[in-house]
Amino acid sequence: MNQRVLVLGGSGYVGRHVAGALAKAGAGPVIVAARRLPTYALSPGIEALRLDATDERLLGRAMADVDWVVNCVSGDSTRLHAGAVALARAARRAQRAPGIVHLSSMAVYGQAEGVVDEHAPLDGRPGGYAAAKLASERALSELPRRVILRPGCIYGRGSPQWSLRIAELLRSGRIGALGAAGQGRCNLVHIDDVAAAVVAAIRTPGALGEHFNLAIADPPTWNAYFALYARALGLTPARVPAYRLWLDAHLAGPLLAAGHALARRADTTTTVPKPIPASLLRLWRQAIVLDSRKAADVLGLRATPLEYGVAASADAADLRTRGAPGQGCAPGWDQ
Repeated sequence: MNQRVLVLGGSGYVGRHVAGALAKAGAGPVIVAARRLPTYALSPGIEALRLDATDERLLGRAMADVDWVVNCVSGDSTRLHAGAVALARAARRAQRAPGIVHLSSMAVYGQAEGVVDEHAPLDGRPGGYAAAKLASERALSELPRRVILRPGCIYGRGSPQWSLRIAELLRSGRIGALGAAGQGRCNLVHIDDVAAAVVAAIRTPGALGEHFNLAIADPPTWNAYFALYARALGLTPARVPAYRLWLDAHLAGPLLAAGHALARRADTTTTVPKPIPASLLRLWRQAIVLDSRKAADVLGLRATPLEYGVAASADAADLRTRGAPGQGCAPGWDQ
């Protein structure tokens, strides 16, 4: 795989796993680009570049000598969209436009329910995150050499949102057996499978111009995922009545979010419990099943067994509790 690849958002959880998989697959060099240089040790074959992905001029310069760009940029809604627009403009102006693999999200399907494949209608509601992900896809849609991946909930060792933070909420008893509030379908995808999809998208000529859902087949309910994960952590999931979950999200949530903002501004080490945003309550009820057969057929992807992935996630969550380095929790619930 003799390809030079630029990974935008390369210091984040998804970006660094993607970069590692590309290097292992023989891409070289792999350049991880981020506003702040990575604090983790770079593997052989990986270089670091300080770059603001929303700066079209600097982005165009960085793209001039690469074969592929992988967009793993995270952040708030404004930054997500601005980065995609800058990437699309830089690609159009390039003398030799690289191929682009864009990490989108199942959020582009909005509140759809039932089995959803890549031809389902797109809807950037509700919330700014879904709208930004949809607008980002549309900004890149006219580029001929692009592949768009739509992962579900990315979990695995050290996953900030869907492994580490879920473990914290299970331990505190704030989530567990949620009854009807947890009967939506949990479209998990392991981080290793997301990284493998990026490698396959670059290697597969038939992937160009296509969109791919990424999620396990026959996903469990959120209640079932919480129960499986709790057992792996050595816990008995708490029974959480609907009214308590509602109070946590709608009353305690804003207060906890304000506490986090104050703690960041004060640069204090005080620990504030993470809020449960109301958007999660909607997701945990949503009966959506991502159809990922196209990724299996075209990209040759085979999902990591759920039990294995959950067990490894629980091991990493236990290490984090004991103060292991490199397991920080990023803000937000996207991906």
